Amino acid sequence: MSKIGKILKIVLIVAIVSVLALLIVNIIKSDHKELEELNLDSEKIKNAISISDDIRTHTPGDNDGFSENGGVYAYSLYYIEDAGYLQITVRYNERHMDDIANSYPEFDKEKIHYVLKDDKGNTYAPTVLDEAEKYHYKFFKLEFTNVDFKDTSLTLSMEIDVLNDVIGEQNSIVIHTSGQASAPVKH
Repeated sequence: MSKIGKILKIVLIVAIVSVLALLIVNIIKSDHKELEELNLDSEKIKNAISISDDIRTHTPGDNDGFSENGGVYAYSLYYIEDAGYLQITVRYNERHMDDIANSYPEFDKEKIHYVLKDDKGNTYAPTVLDEAEKYHYKFFKLEFTNVDFKDTSLTLSMEIDVLNDVIGEQNSIVIHTSGQASAPVKH
């Protein structure tokens, strides 16, 4: 084998190893640890804890927290049922937004919002406690108040306003169902 062939072989091996290493790092670092913890600084959670200090958690979603199309992921769910309080972290993949922008040229990331819906027809708008970006992911820590947890399922939807249409059907996750097993959270 010639010298040029050996050099090309080494360059190819280094390139393959580098790409694999980047993929592994991207998978491992896809969560944002700072946004996973329960945020006890919010006045709304302080008010909720004054009603009941029984903070519960469980894994959101039937599909390990991913929406139907995999564009949105929900995790770190905390709630106080008696006080109607819910806190959850969500993330979306920026590449997913690129696909939407290709279909809707007027799309703007400022048009993205989250809505919590129950199967009784109630909707809840969140307060954004924190947000961050990491790699090609955007993260939001959201809190909802006055949520009715009794005998209902709660669905979190990432909705995108595009002209007179709302894109959201594939970006929805059932995050809580009535009687779902939960665990207490120490605080």
